Amino acid sequence: MKRTTWCALLIMMLSLTPVAFSNTDTGVEALYFYELGCPDCAFIEDVLADLRADYPEFTVTKHDIHAPMGRSLLQRLLSAYDADLGPVPMVFVGDVAMVGTMFYGLDDEPQAYRGPAQGIALERAVDRAVADDAPSPLTHLPDTATDLILFVRPGEPDSDQLEALATELVERFPQLGVQRLDITDPDNERTFSRLQRMHEAPGDPPALFVGDTALVDGKLYVGRQAPQTFAFTEDDRERLEAQITRAV
Repeated sequence: MKRTTWCALLIMMLSLTPVAFSNTDTGVEALYFYELGCPDCAFIEDVLADLRADYPEFTVTKHDIHAPMGRSLLQRLLSAYDADLGPVPMVFVGDVAMVGTMFYGLDDEPQAYRGPAQGIALERAVDRAVADDAPSPLTHLPDTATDLILFVRPGEPDSDQLEALATELVERFPQLGVQRLDITDPDNERTFSRLQRMHEAPGDPPALFVGDTALVDGKLYVGRQAPQTFAFTEDDRERLEAQITRAV
C-alpha cells in the first residue's frame, strides 16, 4: 500500500471515537460494571444517579460484565488498580476502585464498606474525583501500540463470535487497543466503507481491521496477498495473530 494511503488511514483511525473503551474529554467519568438481575446493583445505580444530579460534570459509563468487551475492559482495569476480582457491582472513578463492598484507593489500605456505608464511601470517592478534576479511569490503563477496529451488529451471532475473538486477542496482546463500533450507526457505517476501500476488502460486517490486515465477511485480507477463508480454526487464528504481532 502506498505511503500516502497509509498516512490517510492513520489520520482517520486517530479521529475515530472509541465506543467500548471510550474516554471523556470533559468532566469526571465513572466506569460502572453490572449484571442483569443483580440485587446490589440497584442500590449503587441509585447512588450514582443522585451523584449525577449533584454534579452535572459527572458521567457514568455502564458495562455489562457478560459482554465480551466489558469482561476484557474489567480485567485490564482490575490489574491497573491492583484490585482483586470480586462480585458486582463494580465502579472505577478517579483513583478508587469499588469491587463489591471492597474499596481500593479510598483509604490507605483496601477497606470493605457494607450497607449504607457502601453508598457513603462511593460518594466520598466521587466527591474526591470531582474536586481533583480526575481524568477517566481509562487513563490508568497502559498505553497501546496499535488499535483493532471492530465493527459489529449487537445481538447477532456472527458479531458475538468476532467480538469474543477480539476479547481473546486483547488478553493475549496487552498492547493492543480495541475500538468497538456499532455498524448500525451511520457514521460508523461510513467509516467501515472507507476502511474497506483502503484494504480492498469487500463484504459485509461484522469485521475487524488491524495494521494492514482486515477480516471481513469470513475472509482474511493481508496487504496485497490473495484473501484467505477464515473459519476461526486454530490455523486461522495463528495467521491473524501473526499479523497482529507485526502490527504491535
